[in-house]
Amino acid sequence: MNNPRLAAEIQHTGDHAVVVPACADARVLVVNPVAAAILEQCDGTATIEEITTQITAHYDADRDQVHTDVINLLKAVDEHGLLRSSAQEGSTATAS
Repeated sequence: MNNPRLAAEIQHTGDHAVVVPACADARVLVVNPVAAAILEQCDGTATIEEITTQITAHYDADRDQVHTDVINLLKAVDEHGLLRSSAQEGSTATAS
């Protein structure tokens, strides 16, 4: 989970991220604005450390607490099957 990427099922609505999984028992997960800000950075390019730095600066918050919150949120989202790693997206990078 170095560079987390949200699944395609994520839809952003205002300050909240509404998650609509494409499965038979579809559930909707609505998160608060801070969690939405974290999830918006999960594009497969930002590292967890970079996300932590951005959220810490934006909310003038304690870095250790933000890091813990980022990790916990990503674990919860991953448990719902809504997080992809860059490798899962089929990286096209080639060796030099």
